[in-house]
Amino acid sequence: MASNNGSTFTGSTATDAGSPGIGNSAAPYTNGATCPGQDTTDICGTFLLAPTVNFTGPASAVYGTTFSVTATTNSGATAAVSVTGGSCQVSGTTVTMTSGTAACQLQATWPANPPYGGATATLSVAAKTAATEILMTGASTPSEIYGSGMRTTVAAALLWVANNVVAPTGAVTFKSTAGGSFVGSATCVTVKPTRIVCTQVFAPAGVDAPGTYALSATYAGDGNYSASRSAPANDFSITQQTPTVSVTSVSPASEAYGSGTIVAVTANLGWTGAGAVPTVPSGSRLTFNSTAAGTFGPVTCKGPNPIVCQANFEPTATDTAGSYAINASYTGDANYTAAQSNSTANFVITSDTPAVSEMPDPVTVSFGSTTAVKLTATFTGAGAKDAAPTGSVQFSAASGSFSGPSCSTNKAVLTCTVNYTPSGTLAVGTYSNYITTSIAAGGDYQASSGNASLTVTQ
Repeated sequence: MASNNGSTFTGSTATDAGSPGIGNSAAPYTNGATCPGQDTTDICGTFLLAPTVNFTGPASAVYGTTFSVTATTNSGATAAVSVTGGSCQVSGTTVTMTSGTAACQLQATWPANPPYGGATATLSVAAKTAATEILMTGASTPSEIYGSGMRTTVAAALLWVANNVVAPTGAVTFKSTAGGSFVGSATCVTVKPTRIVCTQVFAPAGVDAPGTYALSATYAGDGNYSASRSAPANDFSITQQTPTVSVTSVSPASEAYGSGTIVAVTANLGWTGAGAVPTVPSGSRLTFNSTAAGTFGPVTCKGPNPIVCQANFEPTATDTAGSYAINASYTGDANYTAAQSNSTANFVITSDTPAVSEMPDPVTVSFGSTTAVKLTATFTGAGAKDAAPTGSVQFSAASGSFSGPSCSTNKAVLTCTVNYTPSGTLAVGTYSNYITTSIAAGGDYQASSGNASLTVTQ
């Protein structure tokens, strides 16, 4: 086969004795004929026209997708489409991209269809990687307290469209705006035909401040799939830690009413994890308070964890008898919440027992006398700052009678006077503890009593 001016000749050559030159035989020639004319060598055969062909398709295609190509000609022949290079598959005029990087090289071949000859055309379709989407799906422990540094497992889902041939193989990595580090590498499992779930352990730094932090995931891509990154999601938070405050010692834990004894109070401030030491804007880390009236002295604190704080408490002398609570509190800072101990009855003021005295002692009367004798009884609180006792006062004896008592107070002393009239029937002698003076419990005092002897003279 040979061509001339875009046309196609199909035939054979013949030799004659003529002079060299261009044959002047009339056309058309037939195959195998003896060429006439003066040519030494002529080409004798059928003359075929060059067909007009058109082979088109998309400029590019995404991995895993299919597209159609169009192969047309004016010869009436049907083209056969084949792959000559790259990564793609063809069926008829439908082509499937099997790579995201290698261009698909195609060729259309038309057979001869007289009066038109055969023809070929080529087409190159660029490959494009398939899109992916990666989404954060959360953390196994979405929130933890400050300083704990507790590990959490974060997860992300990698998605792609269903018609892609092979699943993505690129790496998935995680990132956090919180300090700390991810342990090892992500572990990925295909859970659906178009869904891969990847997980990785995140170890926050113990000193990360309370707040909300963003987690994100990135897919690196491969030869068939493009890279993608999730939008940062506020999936992880660190909350303030509540420290432990406890009153560990109150000494003495009990005192009598009105004594005003100074009490030494000790409390601890403790916390967990690797966080910073709790702070306060000013002053001591702990402050003390009491349900009993009184004042606290300066607070001193020492120690790493727990911090031990001490202060002296001076109760008000007029605090009534009963149970009281002494507690310590912490005001909080950016990392720790406010906290207070929860003691309920760690300090007791007990009722005072007044001292009772009688004058005169002994009481002296003459034998057979029924003349009244004045007696005076005093009831004194034990504390230096006591108020006077307030209970009812009673005088008694085995014989004789008493007038109603007359009482008055002076600071911590209750003084009562009474007239005692002897019966006149007692024999001469001394009667020990014959006259009893008692005061009933009242207010902050317990009941108490005293005795005086009676002497009968001749």
